[in-house]
Amino acid sequence: MGRPATPPRLLFTYWVAASAAGLAEPSDGPRLLVYLTATTAGGTDRIGAQCGLVDALDRLGHTPCVETVEAMFDSTVYSYLRERCAVTTSRLSPAFARERAIECLDDCESGTRLVGITHADLSIREVRERLGRIAEDPTEDDDNRQAARNRIFLDH
Repeated sequence: MGRPATPPRLLFTYWVAASAAGLAEPSDGPRLLVYLTATTAGGTDRIGAQCGLVDALDRLGHTPCVETVEAMFDSTVYSYLRERCAVTTSRLSPAFARERAIECLDDCESGTRLVGITHADLSIREVRERLGRIAEDPTEDDDNRQAARNRIFLDH
């Protein structure tokens, strides 16, 4: 049996919410968060809507979404949604630099690693060591290597 199909009307609501997210105002944040939370029950068939909603909540600076976005970061199978979640939490969560940014340094997606490089707390020894390895890694993306070098250099 699989999970029950999402009613077409609800799928349309998610699509409209994600599409209109670029036009959202701060007062729309709570409703967009409700939609984002609802999309997580549908597995991977709502990734497009999730991307748009995460971007909108970031743009609105809607800090109550942090817990939901962090959970999505942990559970998504879509690397570009994971990157969006990293960007959003880097802007909205004061704990990002000491927690999630460190995890981002080892992500499979270079954009997510760049978020970690940019935000990870340099007072943590492991972060400085990891940035040093990234800066010297010939297989790493050039932008990431340069960003790691810049962070290390500016720290000294």
